[in-house]
Amino acid sequence: MSKNADELRADIAQTREGLRNDVDAIVDKASPTRIAHRQSEKFKNSVTKVKESVMGRG
Repeated sequence: MSKNADELRADIAQTREGLRNDVDAIVDKASPTRIAHRQSEKFKNSVTKVKESVMGRG
């Protein structure tokens, strides 16, 4: 069954929105600021875990 022009336009709009979301997610993930923030959070969490293992939770 073939689609009419309105159905095709709706499909194209939906595909564009999906691609836009994917590109936004990639840009966010590859942002140097975001990368630095994630790395600093990992470091802070590691330090906290070591401190808790040595000193105990408290």
